[in-house]
Amino acid sequence: KARPLDCPGQPMSLGKVALTNTQTQNMAEDSIKLVGGAGSAVFGNLFAIPFDRFRVMVAQDVSLCKPMAEHLQATFHSPGAAYVGGCARMGLKATSTTLNLFIPQDVRERSPFSSSFFSALALAPVFNFWRVLQLAKINGERYPAAVTRTFGSVAGLRAFSHNTLIYGPGEALRTMGSFGSKDYLVPFARTSPAVYSPPQTEAQVASRAATLAVVVAPVASVVETLVSHASETASTVHAKLGHGATPSQRAQVVAMVLAPRYLVRSWVSYFSKNLFANTSTFWVMFAADEYRAMLRRENRLHAGSRQQQHRHKHASSVPVAA
Repeated sequence: KARPLDCPGQPMSLGKVALTNTQTQNMAEDSIKLVGGAGSAVFGNLFAIPFDRFRVMVAQDVSLCKPMAEHLQATFHSPGAAYVGGCARMGLKATSTTLNLFIPQDVRERSPFSSSFFSALALAPVFNFWRVLQLAKINGERYPAAVTRTFGSVAGLRAFSHNTLIYGPGEALRTMGSFGSKDYLVPFARTSPAVYSPPQTEAQVASRAATLAVVVAPVASVVETLVSHASETASTVHAKLGHGATPSQRAQVVAMVLAPRYLVRSWVSYFSKNLFANTSTFWVMFAADEYRAMLRRENRLHAGSRQQQHRHKHASSVPVAA
């Protein structure tokens, strides 16, 4: 026989599975994390994909053939062309944001940088898989052809492994600079950091998330660009050259990449991408965190109300001595 649902701590009967209130709350929070990860991938990339394409075009123009304004104009010349590689980019963003949201919030608050760094480093091959597909699509190659070329031969797997070794630490640094800075700056960005009060309505969730995103995203974007610019540029150039480049070609590209004008151009394009991407992505991620806090608050209020009703019912059932 199923126990009453209004008794705190009692499991709720669901067919053959008994779910406690805590388990039900965890399931709801996991759903919020998954929706937040997918939502940030879609909403964030509405702004990030064109600027990421602009960054890639500037980074791959190692000979400085075109001015940055021309690359920017070419990026938005055709709306469809601006979002080439969008599916792969969304897969990468959904993986990274969901991973960050599934790190326990107390761990993110205690160790924001190390938790972001090591989690991203562990999943670097997965991140690079999406990134290789995106770069191949930008260069005019279809996704199935890129998968076959990369994973269908020993030479392709060797090139992917080599590129991942270059990309992995840089991606971990990028994640540390982006999500690590986000988690570190949140307590300072709140209006009352010493006393945090969960939001009470969905409107408060949205407004708080927007405020945090506007305050935190520019600082996190600067940090992210500083810590990962070199490795990101090197990995992008390596992916462009491929495994068939000769040592002389690589040496020539390295000399071009170290030119001050190229470094400034690539840094500016990378920062612009990070700023647009982080502002929109952080808004969804902050909304997921704030909504979970509101959910916990409501559950505590409901649990307290049920306990009070239970005590009142128990007290009224006790006979009063004459």
